[in-house]
Amino acid sequence: MIDFTLTEEQQSLQKLVRDFAQNELAPIAAELDEEQRHSPEIVEGYYKLGLLHYAVPEQYGGAGLATLDGVIFAEELGAADSGIPTRSLCRLDTLGPKPRSAVPPGSVLGPRRRPTTGAAGIRWQ
Repeated sequence: MIDFTLTEEQQSLQKLVRDFAQNELAPIAAELDEEQRHSPEIVEGYYKLGLLHYAVPEQYGGAGLATLDGVIFAEELGAADSGIPTRSLCRLDTLGPKPRSAVPPGSVLGPRRRPTTGAAGIRWQ
């Protein structure tokens, strides 16, 4: 049988993100939804927690967290404002300070590509 118990490290992450979400995000969640906007202050909060680029390896400026850790992160943020995981986590590579500045060209993350539109929709250059 699979054990779904969170490790102590995962429980600490869960508490950290839950506290952040309840104290920083929940009070402004309705305002963000009403105005249909994203809060740079919330993104800065992710950055201060060291979670902005949670899936990027530490050696490249990210948090180096596993997929389950990202799920914990999204779940706790989503409990405070369901729009945040949708607005933020799907596009974290476009928000806040970039870890890519520390990444050598041609490394794991590869070169930056820009979206362009064409007959088939969006494609990457």
